[in-house]
Amino acid sequence: MADQQVRLAAVANTEENFGIKFDDVFEDKMADHIDTIAGIGKQYFSQDKSFRSALNRSARAAAWRMIRQAEDVAV
Repeated sequence: MADQQVRLAAVANTEENFGIKFDDVFEDKMADHIDTIAGIGKQYFSQDKSFRSALNRSARAAAWRMIRQAEDVAV
């Protein structure tokens, strides 16, 4: 389940502004699990930021929608 601060950010913000909180937390989670997601992790933390940006954008959109639906807030 989502971190409480991430949940609050999803409820109180647009999807784009939600990224201010979500992206940092998501990056920390990626680093925490780097051993189990080695292939994705190497791409995520590589010099080419396009993969990280695309994955953040997709994960952010999914998390924002799921949290807002769980909190019964219009999507």
